[in-house]
Amino acid sequence: MSAPLVVWARAWRHSLRLQWRQAAAWTAVFAVTGAATAETYEKAYPSAASRLSLARTVQNNYGLQGLYGVARRVDTVGGFTTWRVTWMLGLLAGAWGLLSCTRVLRGEEQDGRRELVLSGAITARGALLADLAALASLLLGSFAVYGASLATAGLPAGGAFVAAAGTIGVGAFFAGAGAVTSQLFADRRHGMGFAGALLGVSFLLRVLADGTRTLGWLRWVTPLGWLENMRPFSGTNLAAGLPLLGGAIAFVAAATSLVLVRDLGGGLLAEHDRSRVRERLLGGMAAFTVLTARGAVVAWSVGIGLYAFVLGLLTKDVTSVVRQQAALHSVLGRLGIANLDRPEDVLGLMFDFAVLPIALFAVVQVSAAREEEASGRLDAILVRTVGRSRWVLTRLGAAAVGVVLVAACSGVLAWAGAAVHDTGVPLSSMVTAALNCVPAAILFLGVAAAAFGVVPRLTAGVGVGVVVVSYLLELVGALTEAPGWVLDLSAFHHVAPSPAVPVDVVAAVVMLAIGCVGVVIGTATLRRRDVVTA
Repeated sequence: MSAPLVVWARAWRHSLRLQWRQAAAWTAVFAVTGAATAETYEKAYPSAASRLSLARTVQNNYGLQGLYGVARRVDTVGGFTTWRVTWMLGLLAGAWGLLSCTRVLRGEEQDGRRELVLSGAITARGALLADLAALASLLLGSFAVYGASLATAGLPAGGAFVAAAGTIGVGAFFAGAGAVTSQLFADRRHGMGFAGALLGVSFLLRVLADGTRTLGWLRWVTPLGWLENMRPFSGTNLAAGLPLLGGAIAFVAAATSLVLVRDLGGGLLAEHDRSRVRERLLGGMAAFTVLTARGAVVAWSVGIGLYAFVLGLLTKDVTSVVRQQAALHSVLGRLGIANLDRPEDVLGLMFDFAVLPIALFAVVQVSAAREEEASGRLDAILVRTVGRSRWVLTRLGAAAVGVVLVAACSGVLAWAGAAVHDTGVPLSSMVTAALNCVPAAILFLGVAAAAFGVVPRLTAGVGVGVVVVSYLLELVGALTEAPGWVLDLSAFHHVAPSPAVPVDVVAAVVMLAIGCVGVVIGTATLRRRDVVTA
């Protein structure tokens, strides 16, 4: 083996070591969720008659298909399983791809470790290709495990591996997008944000395509639509997945070209701020924090708000289908929804989906504080009159206020969407339901804050990981009829499905208290540890 190839192989192994734990966690999520959904279907719909009834009910209901995707052959285990989990696992695979790629490319460079790698006998392009090859290896391994888990659960092997290929293909596509944004922007937060925005737009296009009678063509312009159009158990169309592979290859080719025309540590898109300086926001720590956080609050409010608006639009259609499915009642009852006869009941179910992005917003804000420390900007603040406790409490306080604003915006827009079809749900009830998501988000903010103080380099991983695991524990646990104590481990299980039922004040207070304890732990440990810049 030639010397350059040996160096490249070592870089590949190093990148593999950085990514394999995260890859193992995502793969376990895919495998467990897919297998559990198949098992649930066989229990909930044991007879051919019940399965045909389900198929007739959902296949012409655009509201429910807007939530979960086009229903194809849901009278079979394979058709139901892919319909039920495709939207969620496709999103998670995309999130995994962009998070991992921006971490090993822009994150390593931003923290100064890429300089050490490039000081050896490897080029910038070679290092980038080694990182992408390591991620590709992990994606292939995840494809094999996920496909095998579906086949083991009783699904036809051919369809199982087609479903796995589509899901992991979405991850590869957005990993490629993250590789490009990592060249365009000089910090990981912006690179991750723009790739994440692309994922969000892709999801909204998929919802519009599946949730309306006239916009089905939109499935051909979104990666999540390409995944659906592969139809693993209903007339497989492998050609529909080719854009996922082609897009990933095109992104990688673009990234390998762009890395050669930029400086190390820099991005191709320079940030030029030509806006007028507003000195009233520069007079203190709190005002400056508001100035730096407002962009994120607006962006997340718009994104989550549009999602909530679409969910509100689908309320009436979903109500008409779920009330006809007695088998769904036992599953949804474990989520706290006693009946499904009113629009309020369906909106309560929909806010079970909305609480997830609101919680993610909270932990992302803590990650932004960690980035300020890692980049060295915190040093310039601490050498002045601002102490560590004041700085971190101000940042976390601004994040908490941002959570409230984002939640309130989602409530208002969900009401607006529901009002289009005259559901009769008042605005006050929708805002209350949205604010009911805040305690859970504050709990996760506190967990991320504690991680920031104790293990700063793992702030983002711990924060996002706890949110995802908690959500899947609630969802998969309800589907598989897990013991009550298992469901109680998830914070999402303690969020009452308002406006279907009153807010659980006791649970909300407990979650807020846990979040505050996390903030105290994070603040106290930050005061006693060294500033960690990389």
